[in-house]
Amino acid sequence: MNIKRIGIIILAVAALTTGCAENECDYCTDGDLVFKPVVSIMTRNTDLYSSIYPTDTPFGVWGFSLPKEKGWKDNNGTACEIYGNEEVPYSSSGWIPDKMETVISGNDRLSFFAYSPYEKTAGFSKTEGITFKDFDVNKDNTDIMFGGPLYDISPFASKGIVNIPFTRALCAVDFYAYTSMPSNDTIIINKLEIKDVVYKGSFKMLPSPAWEISDEKEDLVFFEGNTKLSSIPIHIGNTHILMPQDLAGEVTLTCTMEVNGICIPGQIFTAEKSMSWGIGKHAIYYLNVTENTKFATDWNIL
Repeated sequence: MNIKRIGIIILAVAALTTGCAENECDYCTDGDLVFKPVVSIMTRNTDLYSSIYPTDTPFGVWGFSLPKEKGWKDNNGTACEIYGNEEVPYSSSGWIPDKMETVISGNDRLSFFAYSPYEKTAGFSKTEGITFKDFDVNKDNTDIMFGGPLYDISPFASKGIVNIPFTRALCAVDFYAYTSMPSNDTIIINKLEIKDVVYKGSFKMLPSPAWEISDEKEDLVFFEGNTKLSSIPIHIGNTHILMPQDLAGEVTLTCTMEVNGICIPGQIFTAEKSMSWGIGKHAIYYLNVTENTKFATDWNIL
């Protein structure tokens, strides 16, 4: 078999290449391909809203090929592994995998499973896809992501373009607070704490993305400091990357109050509302701090 090098040109945010090593698959044929992939993701940029994949974060990929008459669903047991946890770093030429020598037919069907960042330990199986085992957000607050799955892509039909959409495996959570109490009353938040938060679990991509969370829970200190409230919502602390879960949502605020010139420390305000932290979501909560503190608004952003 005359092996040809597959050309790789990267024009966009991230790229994957495809192919089989010589003699791995007896159905592989010679061919030249050019890949121009694009990645659109929710990722770990400073504002957590960016769709631009960070160039300083290599990702990992598993890739497979099948002959054109076979699809992944019924034939994945015989699929040829063209990438086995391959690192995809960024360079001046774009996102290029370390594995460059490949042989593949343009009519083959290609399937991909990716994760980020590459430095984190991820697993893969054909039944569960990408997996993260025993992940503890208390020990590791990395914004881990999974890419795909992408099934039965025809490199020629797609003109060689392979899009890898990444999704946050965890959940981002933010709190804002304000007060509707009289303007001559001063409220300073010293501490924000959430009751009974799960911090550990195991993730699998297939058959649909899901976490199996631990039974271990703890009270999460979300913020400690001194933040003065007004009628305009203010961000309390920093964005937290947390384990996806549904919880009762008892939030306790420890505040210092100044009423009529008298300073009263250690005032406790409690708000209760069920909260749902979904995979890949950004949950934002607003608290109206009064004698009857309550959630004013909450929603999830994809």
